[in-house]
Amino acid sequence: MSAQTNESAAAGGERRKRLLFIGILGYLFGYGAHSVEHCVSLMNVTPVPTIIAGSLAWVLFVLVVVAVRRGHRLAAQAEVFLGAVTLAGLLAVHLLPDWGPFSMPWVNSSTTIVMWLSLVAAAIGFVVTIIAGWQARTAVR
Repeated sequence: MSAQTNESAAAGGERRKRLLFIGILGYLFGYGAHSVEHCVSLMNVTPVPTIIAGSLAWVLFVLVVVAVRRGHRLAAQAEVFLGAVTLAGLLAVHLLPDWGPFSMPWVNSSTTIVMWLSLVAAAIGFVVTIIAGWQARTAVR
């Protein structure tokens, strides 16, 4: 392998690591903001199944961070999966009408601007995680 090819592979590997780190930060910022809002002002009205699902999302996040730190070959795909599943869950729990035990609809309820900002922050963080993970998939490994 030529020196130029080695440099290109090293640059691609660094780009992949940087993208995966950006994805982790996006998730941490977004879901962290939303989780803090739940813990501070919504814990007494949050359904228990939603608390359990939200806690499992944090466990999955930790597993993805471990995969990224270890340079696992599927870390990028895991980041995309985590961001997409959590985004879908967040939107289903808060934006759909009452549909089941996880449901906590915010539309037409007494939500505050802070609650909506935490929801938007989480959604943006998840989208950043999805995009970063998706782009890291194509970076040289």
